[in-house]
Amino acid sequence: MRYFNREGDEINERSALDRHGIMRDGIAMRVPLQMRDAASRVTDAHLHRPGFRVGDGGHRDARQQALRRIRSLLVRCLEGPAGEQTNRHRLG
Repeated sequence: MRYFNREGDEINERSALDRHGIMRDGIAMRVPLQMRDAASRVTDAHLHRPGFRVGDGGHRDARQQALRRIRSLLVRCLEGPAGEQTNRHRLG
């Protein structure tokens, strides 16, 4: 790994990192391509193009479920005493 200061000059690791091993402000680090995560590069069979893809991690289903729940709560709040929508609060 190589470290560079704000001016783009290469500096040594001791100058780039603080005593805790954290990069100082204004320091950039370049990592060789061999160090990148090989699992993150996939070929999308549908698009036939190599590249990086980010999945939703299953959050889409949770989001849809939350939206359905909110909608049902809103509908129940707007329903009249007999379960019908009042004229004052018509949906649509």
